[in-house]
Amino acid sequence: MTRSLTSLFVALAMLVALAVVPAVHAQGVPGFDANKCLAKKNKCVSKKIKGLMKCREKCQQKPDKCGAVQDACDQKVMDKFDGGANPAKGCFEKLEAKADPMKPESVCTTTGDTATMELLADASVGNMLAILEGGTYELCGNGIAEGNESCDDLDLAGATCVSLGFASGTLGCTAGCGYDVSACMGNPPPSACGNGVIDAGEDCDFEPGGLGGETCITQGQILGGLLQCGADCQFDYSGCAGANYVFVTSTTYDGDLGGVAGADAKCQARAVAAGLPGTYKAWISDSTSSPSTTFTQSPSAYVLVDLTQVAASWAALTGQGTVCTNCLDAPIDRDEFGVAVGAGTVWTGTRPDGTETGAGGALDYCGDWTSNDNSREAYPGDLSEVDRDWTFNVSGGDERICDRDRRLYCFQQ
Repeated sequence: MTRSLTSLFVALAMLVALAVVPAVHAQGVPGFDANKCLAKKNKCVSKKIKGLMKCREKCQQKPDKCGAVQDACDQKVMDKFDGGANPAKGCFEKLEAKADPMKPESVCTTTGDTATMELLADASVGNMLAILEGGTYELCGNGIAEGNESCDDLDLAGATCVSLGFASGTLGCTAGCGYDVSACMGNPPPSACGNGVIDAGEDCDFEPGGLGGETCITQGQILGGLLQCGADCQFDYSGCAGANYVFVTSTTYDGDLGGVAGADAKCQARAVAAGLPGTYKAWISDSTSSPSTTFTQSPSAYVLVDLTQVAASWAALTGQGTVCTNCLDAPIDRDEFGVAVGAGTVWTGTRPDGTETGAGGALDYCGDWTSNDNSREAYPGDLSEVDRDWTFNVSGGDERICDRDRRLYCFQQ
């Protein structure tokens, strides 16, 4: 009897001990029971979205905070979320590492979902900014493959592993609405669009290759928006709000510019110094070339660095002929940093329609922009004007002599 009672007491003690040991999984139902890890993961995501929106807000308020400056700001926010080069320092990972089986509220409801949440947060921010900045967006996650989404949840838009170049397998869809080919069998050709790798000849590819870190802004679409990857693995700019920067250089030069190529290089150097995206050329002509033949004739607007519109398009910029009274919507009077320059003259040798002014006698484009001799001349422009004089000031005297220092107009291509 004593042995039986002892055995019973031991069994009861073991049951009691087991009953008071908490479960090793997360506590309760989200929204009904406390879960500190879940709440803090929510905060991680909120901080990331807020941070990315703040980076863009700075760019919207001060264009010199766009381009490379915004990229650096975005990267700092992303590194805080995913840990950057050290994933163990990621916001989610640090929380998951603190899980204590004795404290169910510290055990995360899910684990290993940093990449998924990062994609969703990035897509959410991109969509919100696209709407705010007048672009277009697709609602990734609504179960409908639309616009330039490859897929959405179970809607694969008719695609299969085989149609993407694999031998067989089951095609899936990532959280970022790109193809998930991890369950496809037999690798597609190395250059196949849709293999998740940005191959030669492709601008982008679907997940995990994605956009290769590119955005509307890094691609020169300075008003931002949502850059996407088209079905042909080329960038789709339909969600970007495009425009072209125009500025007058903060620095001045005499007539020896090193030719037109040297003038272009000076414009590019000033743009780089200010952190402006894209490629730039000088609004300048010589005896064999002019902006009418060397410029990209954009259908998008030309704007100053502070986003003041100079002309609605190339056609609007040059379409009023060689004599006009309101050639420009606003004078090109701000430099690459957005600083107002005031009055001054600019080397151009160019008419309002983008053609060369013509040479004759001393007027030889400063020897095609290779001479600062005071016996040579070239027609300048007046940066405070919006009529013909903005580029073709026919005044004589010192205004044309090649040994004088003047600025350059620079146009994004």
